[in-house]
Amino acid sequence: MRLIHLVLLTALPALTQTLVDPAKIPALLRFDPRSDDKPLRCEITPIKPMLNYGFFFQAGYTVSIPLTQYSGRRNRLTVVSRITPKKGDAKPVYLAQGLFLPPIPADAPKKDSVIETGGNFLLGEGRYDVDWILMDNSGRICRKHWTASADLHGSSRSVKTTIPPNVATDLSLRGVSLPTPEDEDVRKLRLTVMVHATPLSPRRTKLRASDEAMLLGTLSSLMGRIPTLSVRLVVFNLEQHAEIFRRDDFRLRELDEVSEAMQKVELGSVDYSVLKDKGGHLDLLAKLLNEEQNAGESKRGPSDVVIFLGPMARHLDKLPAQAINKPIGTAPRFFYFRFESFFRRNPNAGLPDAINFALKSVKGKSIVIHTPLEFSKAIDQVLKSNRS
Repeated sequence: MRLIHLVLLTALPALTQTLVDPAKIPALLRFDPRSDDKPLRCEITPIKPMLNYGFFFQAGYTVSIPLTQYSGRRNRLTVVSRITPKKGDAKPVYLAQGLFLPPIPADAPKKDSVIETGGNFLLGEGRYDVDWILMDNSGRICRKHWTASADLHGSSRSVKTTIPPNVATDLSLRGVSLPTPEDEDVRKLRLTVMVHATPLSPRRTKLRASDEAMLLGTLSSLMGRIPTLSVRLVVFNLEQHAEIFRRDDFRLRELDEVSEAMQKVELGSVDYSVLKDKGGHLDLLAKLLNEEQNAGESKRGPSDVVIFLGPMARHLDKLPAQAINKPIGTAPRFFYFRFESFFRRNPNAGLPDAINFALKSVKGKSIVIHTPLEFSKAIDQVLKSNRS
């Protein structure tokens, strides 16, 4: 019984809901209860909006569905959320997504077993009505209504949020006008951002929607605060010894492509050749650093600043001294924004990781970040180093 439960949990990712035109939502997916509704048993738990590192409020829900209601193949779930700001005359925002359940054998033990998944969305400051509906392909329906309050408290009041008040959107920040850099004393620079696509919790083996939202949000906020001539984006994963995305002239409108690349990160299943190459993560770090040190030979030219961005790495070893080449021309300034959570246990918290050690070899600066306010101050340090 427990085995079936675990298989289903690993088979169902969090729902990545996307903005949809309400005119395209089927009439069957109506938010008002009807006397002829066929009920689907499910339990929805709203997730309270929390200010994320990306300076936006991340909210959502988890849902569990008793397995006794399903068997066989091709069982499909469709979820639609309607998010309505309580203030002003803003129109509701509709988010939707669907997914297939894994095959469920007719003789599988189902008592006390559940299917679990969840979803996330982003909010600006304000209060919102959330109307949520889940329908399966047999026409059964489960509904939930709740109020989401996104409020700044304490020291976070000084943080300028990415999303304007009374605005809701999906994880890609689609449809949101991002802030533009306002510091006229900072010259525009060539920026490289190295995103370490790994879970915030060291116990996880897959990026959750919350991890993805945090990484995409911090990237968008970083680009919104720092005036740039160009941005080179590299997304990598040390566990897989792999670079999973690269774009030399990156634009925020390409966040969907980054999201798609991140969703392929699976740390629970690693190729044997990767396991055999125990120093592969150090080789990858050396490659990334040397490419930036020698970027003067490239068509785009060298970056002024290189920022490594992401949760703490699981590796704690050092690069060999001979692994880093001498820079060609003026070397960029290196920073490491390392995100740690106050609420998740990590026995290695506070210890230097492999990225810390690697950046020491290029005289880089590492900054540990626990809160959105600390992230804002870390960006200020980059801006201060680049004032004209």
